[in-house]
This record gives sequence, structure tokens and C-alpha cells, in this order.
Amino acid sequence: LEFKINTDKKRKLANKARIIFQAYYKREDHPKVISCVTEITLSNAKKILKLYKSIFGATHPKVAIRLASVGGLQSNFTKGFKRRQQALILQRQIFGNHHPAVAKSLSDVGMGFLQLNRCSEALECFEQSLTMMQQIFGTRHHQIAKILNNLGCVYFSLEQFQKALEYYQRALDMNRSIFGDNYSTLSAELHNLGTAFLSLGYHQEGFDCLDQALMIDENELKDLALIKITD
Repeated sequence: LEFKINTDKKRKLANKARIIFQAYYKREDHPKVISCVTEITLSNAKKILKLYKSIFGATHPKVAIRLASVGGLQSNFTKGFKRRQQALILQRQIFGNHHPAVAKSLSDVGMGFLQLNRCSEALECFEQSLTMMQQIFGTRHHQIAKILNNLGCVYFSLEQFQKALEYYQRALDMNRSIFGDNYSTLSAELHNLGTAFLSLGYHQEGFDCLDQALMIDENELKDLALIKITD
């Protein structure tokens, strides 16, 4: 809830800054104006990518980051996946194999492989991403929990439900230790864990997890409704 309010405040301030910069520089495509864009759309991401390429060249770190952003926003899966793969190659050339952006791109490419049911390639990407994240952030970080959850998804797709359950449980435990019991993303992890329990025949444990996930979703909807009313 606090994050939502802070995000709204930042968006309003960024929009005010954008108007001031646009009036001063008399250009909509000036870097200062573009830097204040907070609405994350494919159109905006493409504009920023094009501008950064013209300013910094095609192999600059800012271009690599924006390329990954465009890939993530593409509604066409094939185009988006290709962009993500391009971003990973470019980021590795720029940053090497020990950088958060490379670790995230590995995870993004892994998700693409998973959607294509190319599980061995997805597994390789996620394992590389996990190793890199642990080297950068240590053993306890929300990005590491995300990768653990993704690994669980791979093993679930491979119908290795026990392994999937173990990774889902690790992801859930890590995020609970970081954010507490009511953090919104716990809902997806609880749902995944519950599904794994059910697939293994542990029906009571599965239903308990799904009930907890539903409770978190309901509480989040109440909070969002409260924000709408008070606004």
C-alpha cells in the first residue's frame, strides 16, 4: 500500500518535471524530457531506445537496458523473445558475466524458453541467473526468490513435482523472511506451491496454500479499493 502511494507521488513529480524540461528545451525528444517518462508502454520504450541509440551508439549500457525493456513489453511473443535474446548478448558484451542486468536478462530469456516448452534451455538460463544473483546479492534477496520460483516452474513443466515443490517452498520462505506474510507476490508463490502439493496427492496442504493465496488477493483488492475511494 505504501509502495503504491509513493509510486503515485513519484509519477506526479516526474510529469511536472517533464513539462518543465519540454518547455525549456522546446523538444519532446530531449534526453531530459525522455528521462521523466513514467508510463511504461511499448511506444515510449521504443522512443527511448531509438533516442539512446542515436546519442550513445548501439553498444552502450543504456541501450542494452532499454532493448531488454522493449522485449519485455512486446505483445508479439516471437518479437519480444528475440529482443530479449539480443539484449542478453549485448549486455554480456558490455557488462561481462557478473552484473545484475545480465542475471535479469538470463531470467527473462529463461521465461521465454519455458513458454516455448524448451525446458532444458530454460533450466540452464535460470541456473546461470541464480548463480550470478547469489554472487552479487548473497543468499537472501527477492530477485533470488524469483529465480527459485522460476526453477520450480521448469520442474513442474517436467512433471518433477517434488523438485518443483522444493523450489517453490524456498522461494516462498525467502520472500516471507524479507517482506512478511502479507506481501502481494506471495499469492503467486502460494498458488504454485499449492498446485505442486495437489499434484503430489497432498490435498490438505494444497488447499491450505490456495486458501492463503486467496486471502492475500482479497486483502490487496480491499487496499486498492480504499486507495480509489480516498483519491
